[in-house]
Amino acid sequence: MLTTTRVILILLGVSAIAIGLMVVVFGADATARIFSDTIGMAIGSTPYAGGLEHVNVDSEMRFFSVFWIAYGAVLLWLSTRLVSHAQWVYAAIALFFSGGVARLFSLASLGWPDPLFMGLMTIELAGPIIVAGIFTLGLRARK
Repeated sequence: MLTTTRVILILLGVSAIAIGLMVVVFGADATARIFSDTIGMAIGSTPYAGGLEHVNVDSEMRFFSVFWIAYGAVLLWLSTRLVSHAQWVYAAIALFFSGGVARLFSLASLGWPDPLFMGLMTIELAGPIIVAGIFTLGLRARK
């Protein structure tokens, strides 16, 4: 189970760094369109209708993407220290979950986002619960 947790943290860490770099370099709208078009090829519809192209949104997203990149680096670092830094692994998992909760605030305030962002919110809310469970089982198995 610890190996599974390690792999998940590595995959999420690499993804966070890659997506963060894409947003910094190409912008939030272009990054969302790239992912939407890729998903659209698989499911036959485009799950993103736009909305991130405004200059203020783009500026804010590029700013926050630096923190997403840093989060990815922290996950990679934690993946090599699961047992000795277990409390920080849980904190990183909780931080990811908190992002999903923040999306719920947006949903409650402004309404339903495009399917792309609903999918991300689902991953951000369910994923951490699953990863925390796997990690906890892995830690208990060591005892």
